[in-house]
Amino acid sequence: QESVPDKVWLKTLTYDGKTLVVNGLANENPAKGLTAERNYLSFERNLRESPSYESILPEYSRAVEMNGVELKEFKLTITLVNE
Repeated sequence: QESVPDKVWLKTLTYDGKTLVVNGLANENPAKGLTAERNYLSFERNLRESPSYESILPEYSRAVEMNGVELKEFKLTITLVNE
């Protein structure tokens, strides 16, 4: 299983040693019958299923339009499990 589904793009990723902050975009994935919203939620679910992350905090997810295409823009704050 892939962590980042097709049609989900990570724009920025910052890491401070304990926390990841991820900004990205999700588009619809017609091959899997997913809207942009469902595709983003699929990505978030994949992260939640990983034992590497202690918590996943969605900062925001909102509809944006780019070049006439409606996308889902999102920001997640992810706390890593202490090793």
